[in-house]
Amino acid sequence: MARLVSYAALALLALGELALLGYAADADVSEAYRAYYIERTSSCLPQPASGAFEPGRAIPAGRATLAAFDAVAVCGVAYTGADGTWMFGPEARFRFAVPAGAGDLLFTLEGRPGAEPGRRIDLSANGTPIGILDHAGNAEASHAFLVPRALLAGPTPLEITLLVADPPKLRNSVAARQFTYFIRSLTLSLEQDERGSVSSGTALSSAVGG
Repeated sequence: MARLVSYAALALLALGELALLGYAADADVSEAYRAYYIERTSSCLPQPASGAFEPGRAIPAGRATLAAFDAVAVCGVAYTGADGTWMFGPEARFRFAVPAGAGDLLFTLEGRPGAEPGRRIDLSANGTPIGILDHAGNAEASHAFLVPRALLAGPTPLEITLLVADPPKLRNSVAARQFTYFIRSLTLSLEQDERGSVSSGTALSSAVGG
């Protein structure tokens, strides 16, 4: 009798899961929600981000400055520590409310790779490629990428995307996703004030403290 009750409970549970899957397939949800939870084609579930930042001032990704970091972090980061936070999975996005009339900008990312240091990360600004982070070794480094003013046209905020090249296939378990890059800080500054003239789409890298 006890065994029959157990089988019945398992059957009800299975029917419940099928019902939920059927509802999810037909549910009127956002494309981002469907891609993240249902189809699992994305690791990016957008969170509210005002995009507020101060040009030229580094935004540390540590716990003490979490409010400033959360203002620009849209998705793809988790487990904030005392001195930074991890890019969690193959994609992370950051939003910046750039003032109207801004010229060329420089996006600087400071950090170190995760478990697979040889894995390339492609960067784009509002969907246009701006460079490649091809980090060799495990040392912490600073990488700068030019954001041409042509990508800032219109009222849309600037959105910087980090995308791991050829990422592993997404799994159902969140725990299966990898800590791909440890972010120490982000900076968006006026290009001419920081580096002088640089070529579009080129990453300028320098070792921290070097």
